[in-house]
Amino acid sequence: MIISAALGADLALLTQALDAPGVDLAETVRRLTGDARTAAQSYLGLSVAITAFEATFDFTVLDEGVESGDVRTSLWVPLTVAAEGSGAVDETTSPASVTLVFYAATPGALIDLAADLACLTGRPLTDFRLDDHPMPASGHTEPTLLEAISTINQALGVLIEEGATPEQAERDLATRAIHAGTGLPAAAAMVVAGLHPPDSASR
Repeated sequence: MIISAALGADLALLTQALDAPGVDLAETVRRLTGDARTAAQSYLGLSVAITAFEATFDFTVLDEGVESGDVRTSLWVPLTVAAEGSGAVDETTSPASVTLVFYAATPGALIDLAADLACLTGRPLTDFRLDDHPMPASGHTEPTLLEAISTINQALGVLIEEGATPEQAERDLATRAIHAGTGLPAAAAMVVAGLHPPDSASR
C-alpha cells in the first residue's frame, strides 16, 4: 500500500490544522499499515476517519488490485489525537477522534491484532470490533473536515483582529453557534461573511 502524494499532503495539512504538531498522521498511517501487515499476512488495506468540529475527513487505502469481495474480515479501532503537551490521550483532552478499520482476506486474521492493540492502548478488548464494518464502496471522500477547520480558523482570526483574545474568540464562536442553533463550521462561515446570528431571546 502506498499513500499518494495528494493524500499525504492532505494528512499533513490536517495535522497542522488540528494544532497537534507532535502527531504526523501520514507517518502514523504508514506505520500502522506496516504493523498490520506484519500481524496479518492477508492484510488488504485500511480505512481512516478523523472527526473534529462536527465534520469528518475519511478515506480508504487498499493494496493494488483489491476489490470489496476480497475482504473477509475487518477490525474497527478507536483512536484519538491529543494536542502537544495535553497529557493523556482521551476523549476529553483530544481535539479530534480517529477511528481505523483494518481489512484482511482471511477470516480470523485480525484477532491477534485486536488483542495486541487492546494491550498496548489499555482499552478493553470489547472496544475493538471484529467483522462489523464492511469496506466502503468508495475509496475516498471529500475532505470536508479540512474545509471546516479552515473556515473556523478564519473566523477565529476575524474575531481576534476585532480585539478578542484566542480564548475569547473560541468562546464567542461557540456562543454564536448556540444562538444560531447550528454547528461551529456554519457559525464560523457567518463570521467570515460578516453576518451575526439572531439573538437567542428573539428566537
